[in-house]
This record gives sequence, C-alpha cells and structure tokens, in this order.
Amino acid sequence: HQHPDFATLLNTYLARSDERSAAWLARRLQVHPSTVTKWLNGDSRPRSPERVIQIADILGIHQPAERQALLHLAGYSYMAPTKWLRLGLHRPNLISLPQLPWRIGCTAGG
Repeated sequence: HQHPDFATLLNTYLARSDERSAAWLARRLQVHPSTVTKWLNGDSRPRSPERVIQIADILGIHQPAERQALLHLAGYSYMAPTKWLRLGLHRPNLISLPQLPWRIGCTAGG
C-alpha cells in the first residue's frame, strides 16, 4: 500500500455517517467506484490536490488543519497563507484552485 495514512483518514471521514460509502463518494466525484476503493485501500491517491480539496468539500471537512492533513497524507503540501502573501499572490478562492502553488514541496511520488 502506497498511501496507507491517507486511506485510514479517508475511511474515518466516510465512516462518520452510515449513509456514506465508496459508491456514494464516487457518485459525487463522478469517478468510477473502483477509483475510490483504491484510495480507501491505500493502493493509490487522488491524482491532484484539487481532487483532495473536492473530497474534503463533499465530506464536510472545513477545518484548515483537517484539510491540510488530508492533503499532506495524499502526498501534497499546502503553502501557508503567510507564504503566498509574501510571494505577492492574492488570497485564492477554493473554487479557482489553479491559482494556488500546490505542488511546491510535494511529499510523495507526484
């Protein structure tokens, strides 16, 4: 398993409600259920940090520390707001994620 910690955290968030399942999440993300199953088993991770944020939104994960943990365990680093402000970047809107410098400091195989 390449991403066991991400899988554990994702399973924990899904288990918070009896109505949530891999198929439930796959429908909302418009991906094949086997894709979500691979994430839940730790065999793979979402291919982009934007997808991880989309998962967080769907699962109601709004606390910055929880979102950052999910990103980190999926192998992505989040640049703290103070850093991107120093770089002259405007505060990004999560709907327009391409503005964010997500891939700086990627922590696991890209």
